Amino acid sequence: MENNTTLKDEEILAGLCSGKKQEEDRALMGMYQAYFGMIQSHVVKNNGSPEDAEDIFWTGIEAFWNKARQDDFSLSSTVKTYFYSICKYKWLEELRRRKRKDDKHNPLDSDHQEIPADVDISGEILQEEKYEWLWKKIRMLNETCIKLLTHFYVQGDSMKQIAETLGMSNSNSAKSAASKCRKQLAVLIMEDPNFPV
Repeated sequence: MENNTTLKDEEILAGLCSGKKQEEDRALMGMYQAYFGMIQSHVVKNNGSPEDAEDIFWTGIEAFWNKARQDDFSLSSTVKTYFYSICKYKWLEELRRRKRKDDKHNPLDSDHQEIPADVDISGEILQEEKYEWLWKKIRMLNETCIKLLTHFYVQGDSMKQIAETLGMSNSNSAKSAASKCRKQLAVLIMEDPNFPV
C-alpha cells in the first residue's frame, strides 16, 4: 500500500474484522495515516499535548476495533466521523478525570473514598482491566522504555525530570526516546488482536 493511499471504509472494517494480522495491520496503519492528524489537532486545541493525542488515538482505536468486531455492529456514518466522535469522548473523559484529580484537596481522599450504592462501577472495573492489559504490553519493552513510560504515565514526571532521572542529555532526548518507545508499544498492540472488550 502506498503511504498516500486512503483506505475506503469497507476496506478498514474488513481488515479489522479479518482475523489476519497483515490485513489488520494494513487497516490500522491506514487509520493512523488518515486520522491521527485530526485527533492530534483536536486534543492539542483542547488543553492536551501531542503525547496525550497519541494515547487518545490508540485508546480510540481499541474502542473502535472492539465495536467493529461485534456481530450487531452497524455503521450509520463514515468511519472518520464515528472514530472522531469516539476520540472526542475519550478526551473529554480524560479531561474530567484530571479535573476530579485536581479538585481533591484532601490527600487522604483517594484512600478513603466511599462508593455510593447507586453508582455503577462496572466502567471503572473495565478501565482497570484495560490498563492492566496495556501495562503487560509495556512490560514487554526494554528496561529504558519501561522506566521512561512509568515516570511519564504513572508518576506524571515532565520530560525534563525524566531526562535528569534517566541520565539523558536534555528534555528533547527524553521526548525522542519516549516517541520511539510509544511506537514500539504501538507495534505490540497491533500484533495482539485481543484488545480487552
